[in-house]
Amino acid sequence: AAVESREFPLFSYDPNRGLEWGSRFLVSANPQPEQEWPIYELDVCSEDGTESSLSLAFTPADFMVLSADAKNYYLDVPAQFWSEDSLLPLAEYLRLPLKDTHDKLPFLWTIDEQRVLHRILPNIMLTEICRERLDAWSFVQDFGGSNNYHAKVAAEQERTEAAVETEKKIAELEVKHQAELEQVRQQTAAEAMERLSAVLMDLDPLSVLPSGKAVKAAKPEELTPMKSAEQNLAQLVEDTEEDEEVADEEISEEAWLETFRCTTCNECTEMSPAVFDYNEDKQAFIKDINAGTFKELVLAAEECPAKCIHPGQPLNPDEAGLEDLIKRAAVFN
Repeated sequence: AAVESREFPLFSYDPNRGLEWGSRFLVSANPQPEQEWPIYELDVCSEDGTESSLSLAFTPADFMVLSADAKNYYLDVPAQFWSEDSLLPLAEYLRLPLKDTHDKLPFLWTIDEQRVLHRILPNIMLTEICRERLDAWSFVQDFGGSNNYHAKVAAEQERTEAAVETEKKIAELEVKHQAELEQVRQQTAAEAMERLSAVLMDLDPLSVLPSGKAVKAAKPEELTPMKSAEQNLAQLVEDTEEDEEVADEEISEEAWLETFRCTTCNECTEMSPAVFDYNEDKQAFIKDINAGTFKELVLAAEECPAKCIHPGQPLNPDEAGLEDLIKRAAVFN
């Protein structure tokens, strides 16, 4: 019991075991030499018959309980005063810094003849003896290589360095990942711009101008990738201005209808079924422009919610009220 409680720890020293100190000094004869105190599991049973287990450290104070005058060193604590906040097992109490022990009391578990558990408090002298024995045992452990201070420092340093290295690698991977993402974004944007440029270079300028003005497309050699955007735009504007007069002449005097914009509202087909009709897609078109009057075309244009009917110019110069009708039709031409 004295050896188990670290009261009298065992060690052996033999210089013939080797050149290194660790091979000469051994403490392996002690129970659980890697622990501060030997730890044992004690099966107990409460008053109501509930079975449980306690992990108990065997200290010099536990060893002294076996002495004949033990009652002079311990105080039994009634169960009603057991407090988990202020009462700590002696092994836990000894791990605390002294400044944190002022509101704590160490206790031991004991059992009486009726197998009832008790908590007893060792006096200050016995508590300090246990502290001294723990310090001495730590010294023996250090010499024997078990729980060695330098080994613990080295292990902690390795763990710290490993953690730093891991964080460094993670940071490098994050930077690399962000760089790859940025490269992909730039590459995708560049490819998109190249595709857009290719589409725009092949696009007929007529398709991007407002409807109603027919403008000839610039010659391929006049709009080339080698020219700047400003030069291409200037060339396009110049061509537009040159063809302004020609465009006015090229506008058809006949009525026309933007079939693809038709919303199938039935206004024109019900108003002038001889002039307007639906195609297979249920969208209106001018079936026979000569089957109605210019007034019908103007009224249909005014009623059309999609504004896709363009009356053009009157085919019959003798139709009544043409002056007013031409003014109203101009809004839709």
